[in-house]
Amino acid sequence: MGCYDEKKRIQDFVEKLGVKDNITPEDFAKALESAIEDRAKIFYFIYKTLRRLYPEVDADRVMATASYEFGKYNSRKMGNVKDAADALLNVTSRAGMLAWKQEITELSEKSAEKRMYNCPHINAFKELGCSAEEITKLCKMLLTPGDFAMWEAYPNVKLEFPKTLAENDVCIMKITTQESKE
Repeated sequence: MGCYDEKKRIQDFVEKLGVKDNITPEDFAKALESAIEDRAKIFYFIYKTLRRLYPEVDADRVMATASYEFGKYNSRKMGNVKDAADALLNVTSRAGMLAWKQEITELSEKSAEKRMYNCPHINAFKELGCSAEEITKLCKMLLTPGDFAMWEAYPNVKLEFPKTLAENDVCIMKITTQESKE
């Protein structure tokens, strides 16, 4: 009798979770945001632990370098990048559109731009109680080296963030095609 109760309890629990139900775009976005927030929290706790346990180590440099290496690793996925439009489209996904609430506002060979109205990283830092100054540092100094590293292999494009959600109500990713130096 105990084994049956156990199996029934498991089955009831799995059904309650809705594991076999269709997932809505909202559910998908929420799950992605949660995973990205967890990644940001791990980043934050590694950073704070480095500073506390090893004050002689330049924790800022370690974390910025780790972000940079992560970006270089991810750059392998960028594929063919001839211009700004290719670059923006290659760094945009369904998941990103949903989790970051992205909107593509410009898409040409010379210039491409998207706006993000949500940032799971910033949300995580706020949840952890970070000050505005800490959030700006975590975003602009420690995480964005990864974004810039992704494009290092593509000297024909330049990445900028004229605004970030660390300091504004929108994050703007701007990519421009650079003139060839021949």
